[in-house]
Amino acid sequence: MHDTLTCTRSEVFPAGSSYPPITLKVDVSCRAHAQVTNTATATGGGDTTTRTATDPTKIKRHEHDERCERHDHW
Repeated sequence: MHDTLTCTRSEVFPAGSSYPPITLKVDVSCRAHAQVTNTATATGGGDTTTRTATDPTKIKRHEHDERCERHDHW
């Protein structure tokens, strides 16, 4: 599944500063891959360069989950 989420800020972002982390809570399918890569892209502010960061994320699976055997959330 490939969803795009957008977080927009209107104030000026001073050089060398940072915003608080963005936290996403997700419902992961019982049949999800063992690892996914999340990608974040930042643009704007007069900077013509698109900034991109990636974060490989391991999906932790439980040994036995009856819910997955009966029902998949996707």
